[in-house]
Amino acid sequence: MLAIVLGSGHSRTAGWLAQCGCRVVIAADSCAEQINEILKSSDESFACIIPARKQSPIALNITLNLIHKLAEITAHLSPYRTGVLFQQLKAGSHHILPLIWNRQTVLNRGWTNGFTGKSLLPFQDLVLLDKYAQLTHVPGSSWALLQQQGNELTYTEKLEAAVSPASLEPTLAKGMRAAETQRLLPLVLAQAVPRLNEESAAPDVQPFFSIVVCTCNDGHFVPWALRSVLIQPFPDWEVLLMDDGSEPPMDLSRLSPLFQDSRIRLIRSGSNEGKAVRLNEALSLARGKWLLELDADDWLAPDALERLLQLGDSYPSAQLLHGDHELWTASPRRGFRYSRRIAAAPAAAGWRSLTEAGHPLVPRCFRTDTLRAVGGWWTHAPLGGRKYEDIQMVARFLYNDPQAAVSAGGDPLYHRRLRSDSISQYSKEPYLLWKQWLIQMLEANGPVLPDKT
Repeated sequence: MLAIVLGSGHSRTAGWLAQCGCRVVIAADSCAEQINEILKSSDESFACIIPARKQSPIALNITLNLIHKLAEITAHLSPYRTGVLFQQLKAGSHHILPLIWNRQTVLNRGWTNGFTGKSLLPFQDLVLLDKYAQLTHVPGSSWALLQQQGNELTYTEKLEAAVSPASLEPTLAKGMRAAETQRLLPLVLAQAVPRLNEESAAPDVQPFFSIVVCTCNDGHFVPWALRSVLIQPFPDWEVLLMDDGSEPPMDLSRLSPLFQDSRIRLIRSGSNEGKAVRLNEALSLARGKWLLELDADDWLAPDALERLLQLGDSYPSAQLLHGDHELWTASPRRGFRYSRRIAAAPAAAGWRSLTEAGHPLVPRCFRTDTLRAVGGWWTHAPLGGRKYEDIQMVARFLYNDPQAAVSAGGDPLYHRRLRSDSISQYSKEPYLLWKQWLIQMLEANGPVLPDKT
């Protein structure tokens, strides 16, 4: 039996496994790429994957008796079985986790081949839970169950009903703070229902949302952002992925075969001209009634599009839709962590107060016709439209119509990643100069520049 032990906290367990004749491999904590390489190099039908202790400190107490039972089960387990769940029954707690995995099923079934790597799942503590969620939705998926109560082991060859992935969260997400797991679990579970390779809509059918993702040399963030789009229950969208002169140029097929979806279009530029230029290019191509900005390193809540659709229907005169967002911070010292919930701007907020504050509305979903009517994003701004274009367009919409923006209530619509290398974007002196320029432009011209012809 192949036994993959995650992390360094199972030295005694690894020794026992080797003593029982298992081929033992130590892998980094939940490193999907390493686990996949181990599985590919094996000819075993099944693999026992023991979670890192930080993930499952309570649920797994490996004993020699349990190892012998697992070896016996895998020797006779049907090759069509997805794997074996292990449940340890204790007073007041019933912990369960997938312990034996069908190697070929893991590598070839589900919407990712193998366990999901860092690009599609930046939170690698959720690797096992993510793959389990995928496999529970694969037709014909079936698990066996091994239960332990005290020293007694009870084996059930086939479970009649699948165990909910959410019920495994307490034992497969222990490496993360509760606040982070709470916010990520809906997205991780939703990915198990892919909407890929569907027949595209007829060319003359207008998508409801044009989702614009601008990127330059940060393509490693893009797969997670796109994943958050692909799991949306509302399917009537297009993605315009604007590559602003990345070196090397972005190649979706190299990121993941998942992105060969006809609703996703990659538009490359040979030079880096800034986000405002790329947004204007996207605006010229957009077919949606609404244009939603999605930064390459951010992601949508699983129901964001449905709720934006409902918000637009509830306020037919609205020109700008937005809502609350969750803030995540990324730094070399502390890593990638959940920070806090950011409330939407109050309904009475005007263009000047938002400009003075220097905090953009997030998310920003603009009525496409209105974007075109105001002439798109200004690129003659200080810094060439490379910074503060988010505040610029919101201020222009609100200057044109103080009632233009409406906010969705309820849960946040969006997750925003604030990187330590981008915080300088809002340093005081450059923003002060830019803000003064914007106020002067709006007071002199309004949201639309006069036609110089």
